[in-house]
Amino acid sequence: MIKRIHPFVLLAVVATVTGCAHTSTYFTAQERAANEELFARTRSLLVDLPPAGATFVKITLPFDAAHPDRTVEVRGWRVSETDRRLFIYSPFGTIERFSRNEDGLTRMDVDLKPPVVSAITMDRAVADLESWASTREPLFVDWQLHKTMLRRLSPNDPAALAYQLTLALWLHDAGRRDLSDTVLRRLLYMRTRGQLNRNLPEYVSEGYGYGMLIAFVGDRDYSRALRLAKLIAPTSHWYPIAQKLQAELPLRMDDYTTMTLPGPRQWSELKEGLSHESQVRFLCERLRLINSFQLEQAGVPDLTWRQYANASGMSANAAWSLREPREYVIAEPKQPPDVVINPYVELTGKQSEFSRGVFPAVSPLKLSKSDIAIIAPYLKQDWYLPTVEFGRGFQPDRGLADVRAVLCEIINDLAGERVCDGRAIGAMSATELDAFIQRLVRQASQEATAQ
Repeated sequence: MIKRIHPFVLLAVVATVTGCAHTSTYFTAQERAANEELFARTRSLLVDLPPAGATFVKITLPFDAAHPDRTVEVRGWRVSETDRRLFIYSPFGTIERFSRNEDGLTRMDVDLKPPVVSAITMDRAVADLESWASTREPLFVDWQLHKTMLRRLSPNDPAALAYQLTLALWLHDAGRRDLSDTVLRRLLYMRTRGQLNRNLPEYVSEGYGYGMLIAFVGDRDYSRALRLAKLIAPTSHWYPIAQKLQAELPLRMDDYTTMTLPGPRQWSELKEGLSHESQVRFLCERLRLINSFQLEQAGVPDLTWRQYANASGMSANAAWSLREPREYVIAEPKQPPDVVINPYVELTGKQSEFSRGVFPAVSPLKLSKSDIAIIAPYLKQDWYLPTVEFGRGFQPDRGLADVRAVLCEIINDLAGERVCDGRAIGAMSATELDAFIQRLVRQASQEATAQ
């Protein structure tokens, strides 16, 4: 029985046997010029493109704690490494982060036994790719999008196309034109250069969407979040969030720099010099700094959770905080030094089933219905909170909480009825919103006068 050999595997073998390991006659001079244009386009869209000298590695790690004998592979380029951190540029256009501890190397967002890291030669990387193309067996899994339900990519998948184009460019820049041509020729078998050029933004958008949320929520790196938001294609499901972040982030570059949250003791001292109205305004202005996370799947972010002066980091699938465990959290024996106040808790005194009994209760402001007159004008602020919400971590849907929803909740609680709806406000024109706010202020002022 004669086993069919994939044509591109055969071409690679022939090139090696004939001694043409680093040269190639796959393309004409005109086609090579077109390839250079495609590579230039790719460089402009790949934010963290690995340098030509980067080492391609395979990281083998357990599937999860419940299945320690099953493994998955993370492939990518070793971008940088320190005594405590290893950064890998993944096939999905994002940076995977690993940390070093006394037990060795471990994923920063997976509490499992240390994975095994092994370097892969350029020839091996291409051979694996060709084997994947011919056998249709998964070369890698989309770890960026899924953890417990792994999506097996076909070579024709947009995320896989982006990886193959990145691999071709890296090989090209590293001087392995023979291998680069092998990868690119197979790509051009599935897509024309025009299609690759036109659809490249769509191919990289999935990974960039997760990277955008990690930068905004996990790292508080607004410049990077803005850069990635601008690269999201209009056809991507990330596009609405990206568009809104592009509009508001340039106006919020003072978040966590000059616009900050005080520590508990600092806030206690600060309150003494502020009137009640000034205290309410101070906290309302800082609601946009609430940086919270979900603690379980199919839930909502816990806005009452402890806040920190420093960023907490975020898992590769833009779901979990790297600072707190994912499951039910037990209070740390000693309070971290960078704990700051939670403006939502200071305004309302609320605690969730998770935070109650875990963190010390605070003495919130004593708000009344008349305080709606102070709070209502802040409904003009249509800010995202650096707080991700989702249904299931292994599914790609992600959203961001917003300030208006928090303000409406506070106003409704004070009014004793539902007088404010964030979605309805979002559909109002500027004139309608002004009239709505004035009506709330007027009613609250009348309440204060009556009192």
